Amino acid sequence: MAPETIAPAKDPADAHMKRMMYAIKSGSYEDFAAAGTPEFKAGGRTPFGVASAHFAPMLVKGYKTTYLCRLHKTDHAISLWKLEPAGAPEDYLIKVVMRGGKVSGFWID
Repeated sequence: MAPETIAPAKDPADAHMKRMMYAIKSGSYEDFAAAGTPEFKAGGRTPFGVASAHFAPMLVKGYKTTYLCRLHKTDHAISLWKLEPAGAPEDYLIKVVMRGGKVSGFWID
């Protein structure tokens, strides 16, 4: 299998999203939480384990993310991407919340 290439990030939220998706795919909680705020890290391993168990099998088959938009709030920014796992019957929404240069929230819906 050829080594995976991660395209250069357009902005910090994009870079964090790409690293976090790779961490979910590889099952690495440490990499997933590395850029998180203390509150984000306090969420613990359980939510990560559930997400990784559900999404990793899809992600290892390949996936595409498409940037949708950024919402600016008083003390944070919310960035949204469309997630298209290869061969999956549906698409998903990735939501990354950035506060002070760190990830304070991450969801795949």
